[in-house]
Amino acid sequence: MQENRSEVARVLQQIEAEYQAAQRVFHDPGFSSAHAFITARQERIAEYVGTLREQVGDQEAYTLLTTLTTQEKSNHAQPTGNTADAASACPATSMP
Repeated sequence: MQENRSEVARVLQQIEAEYQAAQRVFHDPGFSSAHAFITARQERIAEYVGTLREQVGDQEAYTLLTTLTTQEKSNHAQPTGNTADAASACPATSMP
């Protein structure tokens, strides 16, 4: 059971990292292929969400993603003046 929780936590961290990477593109004026970069991040997020759904089921995956979204919104709503903090945003919670 503990191993499954660790795997779920790892997948949630990957989803969060991919989404934040995609959001940073909007704050990097020198980024030349933003569309391809964002599309790649979205595709990887979809894969991670699929893995999460397989591990915990649709309803629990939705609940976990909603929690992650709420946490990210809270972080985003209280900027510290740091550009990296401002680039943070919440991951999509739509189920593929």
